[in-house]
Amino acid sequence: MLKPRGSTALLDAVGRAIIETGARLRAMEESQRHGLVVFVIVTDGQENASREFSRDKIREMIDHQQSVYSWKFTFLAANQDAFAEGGQLGIDSSGIANYSPDKVSAAHAAATRKLSRMRKMLADGDSIDNKFTPDEVQDMK
Repeated sequence: MLKPRGSTALLDAVGRAIIETGARLRAMEESQRHGLVVFVIVTDGQENASREFSRDKIREMIDHQQSVYSWKFTFLAANQDAFAEGGQLGIDSSGIANYSPDKVSAAHAAATRKLSRMRKMLADGDSIDNKFTPDEVQDMK
């Protein structure tokens, strides 16, 4: 069971996840690589404990993955301004949403629905839209 301890090493978690995902993809045959990589960052606390990665380094890493490899990033946050925090990381506002602390399940469901839409867009050959619908945003309030 996870026990909150008042510290959030969000930047370190994101940085490590980007590096580990990139390494796994590089180890795969090109034909076996996923056509869509989506990072969903969910937090209920502001960054206050990272030691390995700075905000600028994470922004650089996210910008690189988005521009070179077309990775998509989603940022869901409670107890903070998700748009300010996610924007500082280089995540486009269309992939950012606030959620109420008592709506965690709704936030996860909204992210799941958005990911399903994105996978369908990819399968249909359409450009991938990383937006939450107005109904999904409302469900998370």
